[in-house]
Amino acid sequence: MGNWLRRLRLHVDTLGYSSQQKKILAGGVLAFTLAYVGRLNLSAALPGLSAHFALTGAQSGLFQTAFAVVYAAGQLVNGVIADRVNPRRHILCGLFFSAACNLLMGALNSVWLLSVVWAANGLAQSMLWAPIVRLLALYFTGRTRVSASFLLSFTLVAGHFLAWLIAGLMNSLLSYRFSFFVPGAGLMLCVIPVWRLLPGRVSEESLRVREQRKGSMLMLMRTGFAWLLLIGVANGFVRDGVMAWGPYVLSEGGQSFSASLIIPVLNLFGLLLGRAAFRLMHGRGRQFCLAMFALSALLSLTLAPARGLWLLAFLLGTVCALMYGVNPVLTTLFPLEYDRLGMVGLTAGLLDSAIYVGSALAGVLGGAIEGAAGYAGLYMSWAAAGALGVGFCAAALRGRREPGASAEG
Repeated sequence: MGNWLRRLRLHVDTLGYSSQQKKILAGGVLAFTLAYVGRLNLSAALPGLSAHFALTGAQSGLFQTAFAVVYAAGQLVNGVIADRVNPRRHILCGLFFSAACNLLMGALNSVWLLSVVWAANGLAQSMLWAPIVRLLALYFTGRTRVSASFLLSFTLVAGHFLAWLIAGLMNSLLSYRFSFFVPGAGLMLCVIPVWRLLPGRVSEESLRVREQRKGSMLMLMRTGFAWLLLIGVANGFVRDGVMAWGPYVLSEGGQSFSASLIIPVLNLFGLLLGRAAFRLMHGRGRQFCLAMFALSALLSLTLAPARGLWLLAFLLGTVCALMYGVNPVLTTLFPLEYDRLGMVGLTAGLLDSAIYVGSALAGVLGGAIEGAAGYAGLYMSWAAAGALGVGFCAAALRGRREPGASAEG
């Protein structure tokens, strides 16, 4: 681990970040890693929580559905707010609110109150991404923007590891309550370092952008942004469909649940290889996404005939990893295209919201498909979503207009 951290630090130093950019990046990585721990801990805590309250499968699924719906709606609101308020204050409010929700999850004894609190956690978590993308727009340019975007995307993988590790251990050694208490305490403790690392004042550049804001929803749609939203829905359906159903598929019939741990490992490689592929394609984001969706759809077709636990785990992880490779382009680099319109926060919020619409569909629609057609039907739904993603990317290429040109025209 020490060697890995030293290499990461050397990599960051060679990218030419200023001291302020390094502090912003450190604050963002810390905030979002712990935020994911306070969001993804539910899956590891759910077995203990379900057993304690004797919940049915449908009742257990209510927590994730409530979170996804409120999170998606919250992104719409916070995307608008992010372009108008101080990013640091916005992020700190989200962290504090999420910490409080996690602590309440460990303390309450009513299932319905718990579902309301977890939905409120969705609102708290929706306050985080749009303002950090706004900070990238304000303080990073060119090559540093691209590299910072990919570095921030690693927080999802790190957060997943830590969430499963911490919440799983707490659930096994103590009780499900500590699967929420410990992440809640971690979120609360990180408020002070994040406050110190992120800039407290709105920069002069931010003021200029606000004064020159030209964007409107009509202009946004004229740039082909609607196709990007549909790409986000397809991405969320496949990515979170695998994350939600993969462990169940691999552990069915008493098979080893440890095989599912290959999925987050491959997600890390998906981000690394995605960045390399993005460079090879000279930063053509829509073409890059099209290629990733095509590969994901093809691999999804191989899941049903796959024989052997580890082969299936590898294929599931690869399908998911390809969608993780798309994630930084979709959630960060596409919104940064709208900097000239002064709509970075709004577009970041809208795209993240679209991904979670796909995530919610992966749970509800995916469950219905699995019940009607089994796992083979579920795999086919991921292939179909990948094919739709290819079509949406092709349409985005054909209908694309530069945001600045749209604003002026």
